[in-house]
Amino acid sequence: MEPVHPGETVTVHMPALGRVRGRIDGDAGARAEGVRVVVRGEGLTVAQRLEGRDVFVAEGLVVPGRYQVRVVADGGASARAEVELGAGVEEAVVRLDLRPPRRVTGRLVDTEGRPRAGVPVGETLTGPDGRFAVVVPVDTGPLLLWDRAAGRPPRRLALPPGDERVDLGDVVH
Repeated sequence: MEPVHPGETVTVHMPALGRVRGRIDGDAGARAEGVRVVVRGEGLTVAQRLEGRDVFVAEGLVVPGRYQVRVVADGGASARAEVELGAGVEEAVVRLDLRPPRRVTGRLVDTEGRPRAGVPVGETLTGPDGRFAVVVPVDTGPLLLWDRAAGRPPRRLALPPGDERVDLGDVVH
């Protein structure tokens, strides 16, 4: 970059800025509790919290760009969408339908089938019998299992698609 001297003309090129507008449908009770909206992409994250409202606008997004829109209600209901902003498309409108969270259960055991107590799974710990139950948004990827005490590396537990309730059975780790 060249230095600018007094009296010189400088031309600044600004990228086009876009926005995503959205409407959240589904569980009205979840909207009343509160919803967190996150729009992420192109090295940028725009987050906002809605209390009792069902519409949002995320502005200042770089065009062109691809963005993921995710909403999660306080009770765990969630929805996700992807949008693309480009030449002539500086605004995207999305409608997101909140879906109930998933309840994931299972039992953590060692290679000999003995229960493993006190191991983090998602945002909970396994009980004395190795059992765990965690509520996660429906579109959550794998759960993180991290047994630091035993010196084991983190492990991701893949969640099968589908139902609101998932029982992983015995998980050996």
